[in-house]
Amino acid sequence: MESAGWARAAQAAGHGAPYLLARIVSDSADEDLPDFLARSLAADGSLDRARIAREALLRPASIGKLLRLRRHARACARALAEFLDRFAAAGF
Repeated sequence: MESAGWARAAQAAGHGAPYLLARIVSDSADEDLPDFLARSLAADGSLDRARIAREALLRPASIGKLLRLRRHARACARALAEFLDRFAAAGF
C-alpha cells in the first residue's frame, strides 16, 4: 500500500499535479491482529464486516483485539481529519 501511494505521488509530480501523501497507522508492528482479518476482505477491498463478526464469534478471544483496533482506527481518522483541516486552513 505504501509503495502504491508513492508511485501515485510520483506520477502526479511527473504531470505537474500537486499531491499530498499522508500516512496514518492504526496498529503497531508488535501488535497481534486476528488472523482472519486478512481473509475478511470483500472483492472491492473493503472489510466484510459480516464475516469478521462471524469469525469473532467463533473466536471470542479476538473480540478485545478487534475493539482495540476499532478505537485506534477511529483515533487515526480523527487525527487525519484534524491534519487535513489545518492543512486546508493554511491555504494549501
